[in-house]
Amino acid sequence: MDRVYGSIVGNQLAQTLAAGWDEGRPSRSIAGAVGGSAGLLAATLALAPLRNVLGLTAPGPVAWGLIGPSAATSVLMNRILTTNGVRSPRALPEPDTNGAAASHDGPTLLATSLLARLRSLPGPA
Repeated sequence: MDRVYGSIVGNQLAQTLAAGWDEGRPSRSIAGAVGGSAGLLAATLALAPLRNVLGLTAPGPVAWGLIGPSAATSVLMNRILTTNGVRSPRALPEPDTNGAAASHDGPTLLATSLLARLRSLPGPA
């Protein structure tokens, strides 16, 4: 459980930091928020009283070895995908040539496609 908790929170923090760049460097407010949250994450994994409150076990060397690289990998994969033209389904619609938002809605399209997939699954026997 400690690996999952650390990896999920670490991935979110890494992606937030990667998305929070302004003029070639991380935004001060984002860097501060991510730094504080990363410190709290480390404290919840390292300090026994906080681990006990959250029901976590002490992470071993393997867990620590998985948490950091998983966060770096998530940022790397995001950069690779966006560089190759793959957009997140939750991304904001690109404006049309007149400056108005495009008519498609990413989250709605995602929800619609997920519902269609669920409906196509066989029901209980």
